[in-house]
Amino acid sequence: MLRQALAGGSFMENQQSFKKLFPDLHAKLKAKLVQAGEGGLTVAFEDLEIHYRCKCEHRFCSSFWATSRAIEDPRDEDGYRSVWIKFDENEAIFDVIINEIIYIEFETNIESVGEVLAKMDLPQKPYFVG
Repeated sequence: MLRQALAGGSFMENQQSFKKLFPDLHAKLKAKLVQAGEGGLTVAFEDLEIHYRCKCEHRFCSSFWATSRAIEDPRDEDGYRSVWIKFDENEAIFDVIINEIIYIEFETNIESVGEVLAKMDLPQKPYFVG
């Protein structure tokens, strides 16, 4: 599927499942969440969908919104926390409200993820102004 996505395959139009687009990365992050004692997030992570791309100007930005809810700044929400997961030579930061994953940011952009996100027909949404 990743090859088809990079080639601009037609399935991309409504395909927003992180697991279907990036099965290897999904499996790796899911295992790391369990190792980090965040097994409760794996339920939300299993069906995670990509709703908005980050609005930064970086060509291969890999960060995305995993909710369609209107949230000005997740840090202001009750139950907000950040979960940092180290994997390979990278880190993923999960912004979470209670057990809902709101946003995922990768400290080092993953070119293949950023390339797919750039080709998806998704609106862009800026992250909170910090």
